[in-house]
Amino acid sequence: MKKEESFMESVSVLMIAALLAKIFGAAFKIPLAGLLGGEGMGYYMTAYSVFGPVSAVALTGMTAAVSKIVAENKNNKSGCKNLFKRIVIIYGVFGVVVSVIIYAFANTIANFCGTEGGALSIKCIAPAFFFCAVTSAVRGYFEGFNNMYPTALSQVTESLFRLILGSSLAYFGAKIFLDNKLNGNTLILTSSMAVLGVTLSTAIGGAVVLIYYALQERSQAVISLKNTEKISVKSVIMTSLPICLTALASNSASAIDLFTVAKKIEKGFSINPQIYLKEFYYLSKETLRKGNLGVYLFGAYTGMAVTLFNIVPALASAFSTASIPIISESHKKKLMNKTFAQADNIIKNVLITAIFAGTVLCVNSDFILKIIFPSATLEARAIEKSMAILFVASASVAAVNTLNSIEQALDRGYFSLRIIAMVSVVKYVLNCILISNPYINIKGAAYSTLISYTAAFLLMLFDIGKELNHIGDAYKTAGKILIAGFIMAVVYRMLINSLPIGIENILIRGVYTVFYGVLYILIMLITGVIRKKDIKFLEKNKK
Repeated sequence: MKKEESFMESVSVLMIAALLAKIFGAAFKIPLAGLLGGEGMGYYMTAYSVFGPVSAVALTGMTAAVSKIVAENKNNKSGCKNLFKRIVIIYGVFGVVVSVIIYAFANTIANFCGTEGGALSIKCIAPAFFFCAVTSAVRGYFEGFNNMYPTALSQVTESLFRLILGSSLAYFGAKIFLDNKLNGNTLILTSSMAVLGVTLSTAIGGAVVLIYYALQERSQAVISLKNTEKISVKSVIMTSLPICLTALASNSASAIDLFTVAKKIEKGFSINPQIYLKEFYYLSKETLRKGNLGVYLFGAYTGMAVTLFNIVPALASAFSTASIPIISESHKKKLMNKTFAQADNIIKNVLITAIFAGTVLCVNSDFILKIIFPSATLEARAIEKSMAILFVASASVAAVNTLNSIEQALDRGYFSLRIIAMVSVVKYVLNCILISNPYINIKGAAYSTLISYTAAFLLMLFDIGKELNHIGDAYKTAGKILIAGFIMAVVYRMLINSLPIGIENILIRGVYTVFYGVLYILIMLITGVIRKKDIKFLEKNKK
């Protein structure tokens, strides 16, 4: 097995992989949005919004469960190897069952969401759940031994082939179906072709980690599995339950948006259509017709705004993944002060990274939309304000995902599950109330994410501080970062606003962003948020 990586090496590997995956993802979705338009993206995102939460159970929850058990038993390599072989079979069977269920109820799900045309896309995405389940077992096995390279490799490979296959199939479909004159069933078929590319990419990502495992086995001396202490599969399953349920709830935002956005937009349109006609006057009459606007705004919001919003949580997920093995190991040894020091450092790094990235994206949201989606200007205009709100929320979402991982490592999974379940309920209720309001409409989905995840962040931070007897320290550190982040966000906003109206110079914005970043780090050093021992932790700490 590969030599253990330092914490910072693990984070760097995962962060680079996440960044590359997002770049490939953007390169796929940007032209796709231009090809399909808001309505077509609505069908595509119907399938992807089903895929997101369920795949998160596999690639986040099931992976984390295996990683945790392997990390706690890493000295028993033979037992871990034996466990891995059994878990692959169990996870594979689970994946088949989920795939069959999703395929069988595809029409029901699409009809319930008010996006009937997305049923075929859901059927095309169904097999992907099997591939994700098997991949999660392999990723978790290597992560437990502090080897993040298989996870990074499969993540990048999957995203690259999603770009290649998804784009190729979508354009091939567009060429065949009415020669790019997309309307009616043609949009449904073309979006399904793009989804099929996603499914094939998950199969390739799974194949990559399995090949990696086979090569690792071949390169090592054979370890006898006789007379070794077996690790109970039940322990993995019991560990998986709270983690998987929490992962499902943590990623329920996309499912909640799927079930509410299109329907509530149409409800608001029925209440007062004049407000919508006034706000979205630049859209075509066909789009503004009752029954079309909901799917159009859902597709634009989830396919464009949410795609860019996910950049920040994706980058911060590197800290979440790397935190579980090191904190699990320290907590199992009852080294409470060391455990808190590790958790405190991870939380600080996530908040610093997420607030900086979220601020830069929020302040430049209108500019980013113009640059990234030049062929979907109407869709971009429709969700511009929603995206700015989402970028503010991105720091809270990133922090909650990391705190959730820490809670799992501290064996506080069921408490974390209750908090995340509460977040899901709050978001659902707020979605129903806010999106139905004609004056708020699609912005309500972004507001509900911001409010619910900020509340979850405060509650989880309190629980971790209480569990490790450092409540005051936890809030003190977070408070300093939030205050410094707010002050610097105001300064950065003033810098960007000082640009002449209409200027589109990326270089000037880049210089201002670098200046903002330098000041931001200086503030963190001056206030004592970043200390010498924190840097030492990043460089030397073993997970």
